[in-house]
Amino acid sequence: MNHTITLIPGDGIGPEVSSAVVRVIEATGVSIDWETHYAGAQAQAKFGTTLPEELLESIRRNKVALKGPTQCHRIDFPEALCRTVRVA
Repeated sequence: MNHTITLIPGDGIGPEVSSAVVRVIEATGVSIDWETHYAGAQAQAKFGTTLPEELLESIRRNKVALKGPTQCHRIDFPEALCRTVRVA
């Protein structure tokens, strides 16, 4: 049985950390299909928002996501990426 997981590599050190975690998970032998979506600085540059709707739809559909570190300067800001992903 394949499991589908939304992968959010993150930014800064995020992609490197996420890549290492993916290798650890894949070493378990569990069959996983990774659905990669971008958030944070990369998404802002590409889509004009730090949290694209396609990403949220993927998380809702798959019911699980692996999120790498992203810049999150103001956790008290209602639309801060870190807080919004937790609420989604």
